[in-house]
Amino acid sequence: MSFEAWIVFALFWLVFVTTPGPNAVNCINNGMALGFRRALVGVLGILTQASLFLVLPVMVVSSTPVGGVSR
Repeated sequence: MSFEAWIVFALFWLVFVTTPGPNAVNCINNGMALGFRRALVGVLGILTQASLFLVLPVMVVSSTPVGGVSR
C-alpha cells in the first residue's frame, strides 16, 4: 500500500470513527442505564473494533506480494 493510499484510508477511518452514529447512541444509552463504570466496557469494545478496523486491512495489504497474488 502506498503512503498516499494509507493516508486516504486513515483519513476515511478517522472521519467515520469520530462522527456520531450508532456507537455514540449506544454509549449514551449504556451510560444512562448502567452507569459510567459499567458503560466503559462497551466503549472499550467499540474502540477495540475501530482499532482492528484500521490495523487488520493494513496488515493484510502489506503482506500481499508486490506483484499481487498469483493463481
